[in-house]
Amino acid sequence: MDYSHFEKEYTVTLNMLDEYDRLTPLAILDLFQDIAGKHCDGTSVSYRNMYDNGLLWIITRTRYDVISNNLRYGDDVIVSTWANTFEKFSDYRQYLIKNKNGEVLVRGKFKWTVVSKETRKLSPLDELISPEDTFNDEQAIEDPLLAIPASEEELDKEYKFKVLFTHLDHNGHMNNTRYVEELLKALNFTDKEQVISLETNYLKEMNLGEEITIKYHVYEGHVIAVFKSEDEIKTRMKLKFSK
Repeated sequence: MDYSHFEKEYTVTLNMLDEYDRLTPLAILDLFQDIAGKHCDGTSVSYRNMYDNGLLWIITRTRYDVISNNLRYGDDVIVSTWANTFEKFSDYRQYLIKNKNGEVLVRGKFKWTVVSKETRKLSPLDELISPEDTFNDEQAIEDPLLAIPASEEELDKEYKFKVLFTHLDHNGHMNNTRYVEELLKALNFTDKEQVISLETNYLKEMNLGEEITIKYHVYEGHVIAVFKSEDEIKTRMKLKFSK
């Protein structure tokens, strides 16, 4: 299997854009999630094959950076992805979104990990990867995906919500796209602000009915946040925004 490059054309719909023809954070994350799944379709590591064998792909770390907003409703964008060499339990997947002129709009980098569907414990990839499989070590984002530091003493605001069935995905937990949606509700941005960089550490799943508190701090075009259930930190997130 060639994991070194895959691309697909998508048409930009109204629900993918804000008022200023900018891809929303949810649209960007949805595109990355979809292209990764389509790249693996028909392979030993496809979502369906993994699921049927009691395994799940889950996202543990993400980052994307907005480079340009040069697109409009109805335009086609080219989304591409490739996998770096698989590690024992996970792999790093790179992403680009380009407009029809080949201009890079968004760069992304995710860490995907394999777990048991029943126990949620890490599961090795060794038996799923063939020696003939090919990979690409090029980096869409050069920086490593590190742990996000967040001192709770500095997090001076909070927002509460409950995990609803509309937050859930096929894995039965809150989908990665919904975290930023809830943080943006807490921030109450005007329509002019844009998230230009987003980074997340997903530490533990958030499940239906959980009462979540987002504790966060806003400073000089940045936000740092943690998602907590009772006294346990489930997720750390940071973003940069422009006006």
